[in-house]
Amino acid sequence: MTLPRAGGPARVVLILALALLVTVGLVGTASAHATLIGSDPADGATLSAAPTTVTLTFDDSLENFEPVVTVTGPDGGQYQAGEATIDGATLSSPVLPLTAAGTYTIAYRVVSDDGHPVEGQVRFDLAVPPPALSTPAGSIASSTPAQSALPSSTPASSASASSPVAATVTSRADTAASASSSGWSTWQWLGVGLFIILAFGASMIVRRRLEARAGPRSDDSTGADG
Repeated sequence: MTLPRAGGPARVVLILALALLVTVGLVGTASAHATLIGSDPADGATLSAAPTTVTLTFDDSLENFEPVVTVTGPDGGQYQAGEATIDGATLSSPVLPLTAAGTYTIAYRVVSDDGHPVEGQVRFDLAVPPPALSTPAGSIASSTPAQSALPSSTPASSASASSPVAATVTSRADTAASASSSGWSTWQWLGVGLFIILAFGASMIVRRRLEARAGPRSDDSTGADG
């Protein structure tokens, strides 16, 4: 069984369809640039320890032509170290010690095997910051006693400056105390004076009464003699 031959118009349509399929296939192959398929740290990962290297993996080989990797921290600082390197479909870069917890952004720019530049970003979070350095802590600890000694030295100097006045006041207080202990107080002297006045008044009253009683007897004896 033989197929009928296609006519002129049908043959033209068939040739155009085949040419369109070939063109689409060629364009699809040419546009198949390298695509990121994985990273370490992974995109969106939360880490408890800071990484020392970042690695990006693509689905196709990369051209070793001025690759760029930047690692930006939550403080806006740049933490990539040295130059980025390419090994086939892998792009990697060392990282400086990360000093703050938060979100870090890995930005990259490479050239795929077909000569087309490819760029993008990957983010990860650092949950726990690295331990603090011992040098600042030691310097703070060593400066603490010096700072705490300042308030104690100030009262000492003020006390030494005011010691002559304090000694004078103390000596005067001791003198007054010794004087009050060795002699009578004012109230004691007033009591003695009041007692003397009352005793003198009482003696005068008694004397007048005695004179009043003795007066008539002396008059009677004088009349009897006359």
